[in-house]
Amino acid sequence: MNQLKIALIPLQRLGDGVISLVLANNLHLNNHSVTMFHSLMQPINDWFEFKISAYPDHDKLENILEGYDIVLMDMCIPYVLSKSRKEQEALSKKYIFYAVGRLQTAFTHDHTERLVTRLGQVSLPLFEHIAKGCRTIKYDRKDSMVDNMTHYCQRTLQLKHASNQTGIKIPDSFQFNKQNKRVVIAPTSSLEKKNWGAKSFVSLARLLKDNGFEPVFAVSISEWPEWVQIINNEFNLPRFDTVKLYAEYLYESACLIGNDSGGGHMASLMGVPVLTIVTSPKKLSYKWRPGWGSNAVVAPYFTFKFMGRRHWRPFLSVNKVFTEFKQLTGQ
Repeated sequence: MNQLKIALIPLQRLGDGVISLVLANNLHLNNHSVTMFHSLMQPINDWFEFKISAYPDHDKLENILEGYDIVLMDMCIPYVLSKSRKEQEALSKKYIFYAVGRLQTAFTHDHTERLVTRLGQVSLPLFEHIAKGCRTIKYDRKDSMVDNMTHYCQRTLQLKHASNQTGIKIPDSFQFNKQNKRVVIAPTSSLEKKNWGAKSFVSLARLLKDNGFEPVFAVSISEWPEWVQIINNEFNLPRFDTVKLYAEYLYESACLIGNDSGGGHMASLMGVPVLTIVTSPKKLSYKWRPGWGSNAVVAPYFTFKFMGRRHWRPFLSVNKVFTEFKQLTGQ
């Protein structure tokens, strides 16, 4: 055996999928046969040299994974969370769990003995460090998550060839920054409390338009009907049925402005400038900021907590966001 057949299963959110491309690519560069299971990312499989497959149905998952030498799995994927505590512990002895949040001690194991039994002592040099890969993907709180994932490949897995690159190859039929006045606004995220708000984003779009830019809104398919009503034909609201269509559109745009969300990671991956809106000045260097290319983070001047809620939106003005955008893009 001169290579391992490795399955990688990250969290099924867009941002986690994009960042996990670093891990998949580094394993690939070290001559392993890698399949990353991620349904959102699967449509851009042809942009990478490793394989990206759709996340399978739960009742088929373990049978599919039997065909792999090693499985690296985020312990917080839906399949694991759907299990009882006892079942989760059993899975943690079968697969190499990692976590982008916190990995519980009970799920942390050295898989060396199990893999020697499965693959043979002669194959140990291929997996001796990967077998000890159970850990939280966190090394330096000041680094981005992309940097932390790179450190995981370098320090824990000790891959000989490791960097923060994903190996993405965008087809030549698309032209970077072709629409150099088009600004994509991503006004939603996975958590409502992270969202700056529809009124603020619409006001920003009006200011951008008044200054010669072409603001365009981008939301998920499930959010699209609601935003049709909000936008009310004032701005373009393209429908992106797949991440591939979204990525192609982003690549030819000038910039993305949005809340902390997966769209920012996708744009950043392709070198598109990203301005990320966060909820607190303390998050200006937060680890989940976009990790590639030219990007900036903008926060409210201050926040305060009242009646159990953090109040921040009134303290982040449209003008401040627009000023940060101009500085980021050199406009």
